[in-house]
Amino acid sequence: MLRLASAAPLLRRAVPMMASRGLSTLGYNNASETTLENLADQLDGLAERLPTMKQLDASRRAESLLDADYSSGVLTLDIKAAPFGGKSGTFVINKQPPNQQIWLSSPLSGPRRYNLDTTRREWVPCPTTAEGVPPGENIESLLSRELTDMLSIGPVPGTGRILIEPADLEDVDL
Repeated sequence: MLRLASAAPLLRRAVPMMASRGLSTLGYNNASETTLENLADQLDGLAERLPTMKQLDASRRAESLLDADYSSGVLTLDIKAAPFGGKSGTFVINKQPPNQQIWLSSPLSGPRRYNLDTTRREWVPCPTTAEGVPPGENIESLLSRELTDMLSIGPVPGTGRILIEPADLEDVDL
């Protein structure tokens, strides 16, 4: 399975002191910004490693199967793998400063809210929105699992040719 690296080591530097009573506004801003920038960098790296649409089908433009854009606290991840037997959809991951959360909207599992676990220094599912999320599954784990599912491109209709098998994404650390 594709694995996105945890932002925990970066969060140790970005938010060196976390009080048990919660985060300061500055601490939240540093932690959420660090996490979203880390995810954006990893997803850009993944996009560069995937074949382009033109490489998969000569009649198409040389677009990426995955586009990640991070701007103003919102990370948008557009996946266009459906024409090739995978899945298409858009993830939106954004900061929610009033509740000090990161919100994720997934085309597979729907909306999720994440709180920063100040002990583990990772974003974990908010208990009220964690239905269907394995216990303790942080934001990077959920994205890794769902991206592997969406980008596992099976036989191309009419050709029987396998483009990207789940094994091709196995243990891809970004």
